[in-house]
Amino acid sequence: MYAIVCQTLKMKADLDQIIDDLGLLRSEKEVLPTRELAEIYLYEQLFGLRRRFRCPTKDLRLLFDRHKQNLKKEVEGIYQKHSVSNITGYLELFKEVAIPRYVRVNTHQMTIDEAIQYCTKEGYVYIDTVEDPKNMNLKEFGRDRHIPDLLVFAPRTDLHAHPLYQSGKFIFQDKASCFPAYILSPPANAHVIDGCAAPGNKTSHLSAIMNNTGQIYAFDMDMKRINLLKSLTQKAGYIDAEQADFLKVDPLDPKYAEVEYVLLDPSCSGSGMPTRIENSIQDKAEMSEERLDSLAEFQVAVIEHAFKFPKVKRVSYSTCSKYIQENEGVVQTILDRHPDFALATRDTVLPNWERRGLPEGFTGSSKEERADSVVRADAQEDLMTGFFVACFVRQNL
Repeated sequence: MYAIVCQTLKMKADLDQIIDDLGLLRSEKEVLPTRELAEIYLYEQLFGLRRRFRCPTKDLRLLFDRHKQNLKKEVEGIYQKHSVSNITGYLELFKEVAIPRYVRVNTHQMTIDEAIQYCTKEGYVYIDTVEDPKNMNLKEFGRDRHIPDLLVFAPRTDLHAHPLYQSGKFIFQDKASCFPAYILSPPANAHVIDGCAAPGNKTSHLSAIMNNTGQIYAFDMDMKRINLLKSLTQKAGYIDAEQADFLKVDPLDPKYAEVEYVLLDPSCSGSGMPTRIENSIQDKAEMSEERLDSLAEFQVAVIEHAFKFPKVKRVSYSTCSKYIQENEGVVQTILDRHPDFALATRDTVLPNWERRGLPEGFTGSSKEERADSVVRADAQEDLMTGFFVACFVRQNL
């Protein structure tokens, strides 16, 4: 039953379209008293195992007989909408993404070479550079092509009991989540703010990039998440983690006078997440424009607040969203309002990463150039969280 519910949720938007187009909740209220029940019955009859068998009750059988021709037209319309020709192609759209196990080596405690040596002694087979994680065997692992301290293990590799994970030398971190700190790339001894920090993976990645030097100020509003961040980064003594709303942090406080780098990963729709059921629903049903506008307004406010720190010169902005409104749209708004900031050029923003921004999300004659300066990741194609990263740099320093 759990599997049926999961698949029904993934197809919810299409099932609801059929229900509403045919008015089933009005005309068949005795048999289908609730939308949820209608969705499950429709899924089973049209796309599940029962499409090959008889309906479980006489009333349902009669219902599907009455609507047989209209249901056939609706299904054909669904196939056309998704650019597939049959049920095989349609079901392929909903296959679970097999995400590799990404492991960032905590370089405060061991080098990447030491981690590779440890794993090979345990019987894992090392691949120098992982080109296609989909084709990895279970005991294979290798270095990521883009993030220097990231190892890639085959999907479904379970390392929770591994000594290197238990000791904090291995950090489970999705590849896309490594992009912001790597793109921001603060040098040793820099002063950095992580404005939306918890649970702390990006903060700890910043500390690794800075070789345990300088100062990081990390903010989050949730105390439980701040405590988790402190636990994760407890050995990096120069991280100042504080329960606070970044928007209420005073940029003119002398404490932050030397801050030049800011990492921002604010709240977003989460529509790029590849594995959660609720996000599968979001992927198939467009989020309301009102909700997206509200998120984008908040995201713009967070970036603009970062610009107020007197010495800030580089700000990374990221989301795990697929929507233009939260990604290119936010960037365009910032560039329109703040001509003293520009996008960092591709040569400093993962230049070897092929998937870039969407030109249609920008305006003006430079939209292609702007799209090329930002990064996108697609969960299905890139085998990681769907993600977006832009990096702003202050002009005329």
